[in-house]
Amino acid sequence: MATVAASIEELTASYLEQLAERTPRSHELRAEAERVLAGGVSGHFKAWQPFYVREAKGAHLTDVDGNDYVDLIMGFGPNFLGHSAPVVIDAVREVIGRGTSLAIATPLEVELAQTISRLVPSMQQMRFVASGTEATMMALRTARAFTGRSRIARFEGHYHGQHDAALVSVAHVAGDERRPEAVADGAGITQGVLEDIVVLPWNDIDRVAPLVREAANDLAAVILEPVPFSNIGGEEPDPEFLRALRELTWERGVLLVFDEVITGFRLGLGGAAAHFGVTPDLHCFGKTVGGGFPVGVFGG
Repeated sequence: MATVAASIEELTASYLEQLAERTPRSHELRAEAERVLAGGVSGHFKAWQPFYVREAKGAHLTDVDGNDYVDLIMGFGPNFLGHSAPVVIDAVREVIGRGTSLAIATPLEVELAQTISRLVPSMQQMRFVASGTEATMMALRTARAFTGRSRIARFEGHYHGQHDAALVSVAHVAGDERRPEAVADGAGITQGVLEDIVVLPWNDIDRVAPLVREAANDLAAVILEPVPFSNIGGEEPDPEFLRALRELTWERGVLLVFDEVITGFRLGLGGAAAHFGVTPDLHCFGKTVGGGFPVGVFGG
């Protein structure tokens, strides 16, 4: 195992060395960025990226040194029509001259909400926000307000954005696998936040049910990625697990929240609810709703 690890490290070092030779301008930009951006980036997901993109079209990225790459990430999913898709760009050009950040209602938000409700019938009422992070944050707040309960259950390894309740047990694992412990994924998360989170093991209703029943009197919601991508790598759930979880939460008066920032409109136009035949109480969608532009929506 040590030999394999050493070989991977050597290959990585060799790759990065070759890449550095091809990306001198990107390295100059990184040095400049570190003087004005915390960690040299505007989001921690970008910290590992060794080059800067000048242009993105279709499935290809071109960096500032002219190198071409095939993009397998596509903005973490929302650009499934491709970067700079003409149909999206043309639509944006059509409306951008009418105003930005109006702070007042427009017909477009009604039209978009009607379209979402038609595609996802259980989205009967919704609110638009500026990001997937805000969508999950507001969905959990709504669950607390509706139930009058304070605690949230989430699955180990699932990613739900950058608010405090979301940054628990995402990348860090603690406790027994049958009873995971809530652990902060970074500094600044208070002990009070951790006490309000119940961490669940993924895809095993026999382990999940006792934990949900034990906390049910204080539990406002269970939130999950229907297909967790960020840290688990796209592990599709057992449909029976989702159905059993739906029955369990319904039985205990706990809201079920589908975070479909990644899966929404990609598993199908009806999202995970239609794909798996399981209807949550609340849905959360992200940039896909806006063709890759910063927007989110939550509702149910």
